[in-house]
Amino acid sequence: MAGKSLKAFIANQYQDLFMSNADVQMEEVLGCVHTLVSHEMNECLEAPFSDDDVWKALQDMGDLKAPEVDGIPLIFYKRF
Repeated sequence: MAGKSLKAFIANQYQDLFMSNADVQMEEVLGCVHTLVSHEMNECLEAPFSDDDVWKALQDMGDLKAPEVDGIPLIFYKRF
């Protein structure tokens, strides 16, 4: 019985340590980060994209530069 209560005590201590002040610590950390993306830039990045935008991005990439995770080079996706 003492083993279970000790485990519960330790679990609660770590839970309190890592969860109770998470928001406060996150705001403190984010306060030290310099903003590099402006509000306007962020709006552009979050804007919907079209099929033409995807095709343009594919065309700008090298055909055989880097295979995808599945090992298929980009030329396959351009062709098919």
